[in-house]
Amino acid sequence: MFITHNFYVDDGLTSTKDHKTALALIKDATSLCQRGNVRLHKFISNDKTLINGIPETERSTETALDLLNFEETLHRTLGIQWDTNTDNFCYNVRMKSQDLTRRAILSTVASTFDPLGLIAPIIITGKSILQKCCQLKLDWDDELPTELRNEWITWSNSLEHLETIAFPRCYVTPAMDKITNAELHSFSDASTDAYGAAIYLRLVDVNRKVSLSFIQAKARVAPTNITSIPRLELHAALTSTLLTDFVKRELSTYSINKTYYYTDSQIVLGYLNNDTKRFQIFVANRAQKIREYTDPTDWYYIPTSQNPADHASRGLQADRINQPDCTWKTGPSFLNGEPLTMPAQPKHLTRCEEDCPCPHNCCQPQEHTRHPG
Repeated sequence: MFITHNFYVDDGLTSTKDHKTALALIKDATSLCQRGNVRLHKFISNDKTLINGIPETERSTETALDLLNFEETLHRTLGIQWDTNTDNFCYNVRMKSQDLTRRAILSTVASTFDPLGLIAPIIITGKSILQKCCQLKLDWDDELPTELRNEWITWSNSLEHLETIAFPRCYVTPAMDKITNAELHSFSDASTDAYGAAIYLRLVDVNRKVSLSFIQAKARVAPTNITSIPRLELHAALTSTLLTDFVKRELSTYSINKTYYYTDSQIVLGYLNNDTKRFQIFVANRAQKIREYTDPTDWYYIPTSQNPADHASRGLQADRINQPDCTWKTGPSFLNGEPLTMPAQPKHLTRCEEDCPCPHNCCQPQEHTRHPG
């Protein structure tokens, strides 16, 4: 299972409950690889007892592909920095160029590797600036206009705060007992500049203790051919749906009891709850795709102020992520309660006239009553 499901090119990553299980896994995997004349080595772990049980020649070292960087306990794992002392993922971005050109912007944005989307609200601002350069048809080495220059300087200067940001690697805290309930909570949002989604894992143990973990997020600059906010919100909802389906397949170790989807667009909820009326092709195709993966009853309205995906669509300065009022890392506060108390749901959903193909508005989504879940 480890070699089949937990290897990415030549890096294997997995977690076990204790170091004894990990040592047995290492022994079995190493033995199996040796049968194919493959040497499995350069092991690293956050458990010092486990590391001490591995021969020094088989451990990760400073000379081995430069895996140890910056500090003694800081390692690169699939391009992400992992502090084995605190068991956190962290970041350290270094500006490659101080030039105020489109080429320098692309170099900096592309060098920030973030496959899990942990700092998506920060990176999306840089991508948005790069998109504006393309829209202005700037050449690669043209100087930025004054407005873009100031925006870029502000953003690039904020990257120094990335060193203060850390995300726990482990989903289950040591204080948690046997898990009795596992839920995924997926949030989506869109603005005129970008759209995105953020997913959290909510675990409840036998003592009704709640553990809430950030799982994955995605943020993209808004396509220039989508002109309305409701359509962008629907596009974000589809992104949330597909990303959540991917996360479900990857979290095979958990039996997910229920999945919740949230949007702050009542129009999107109207699209999804209406299967009797016709919509424009753009809306109809995306609404149908979402319904293939989810049930409309799994979708809930959430106020913008509580929606963490709002940060992915509007961008966030690096120094804001650690602020107490920022919900990006922690998720909305109502997820920490047990039992779960959902936000108040609107009694009637807002209608959107733009996507009705009929001049008489006869194809409008009807108002649907929604009750708190």
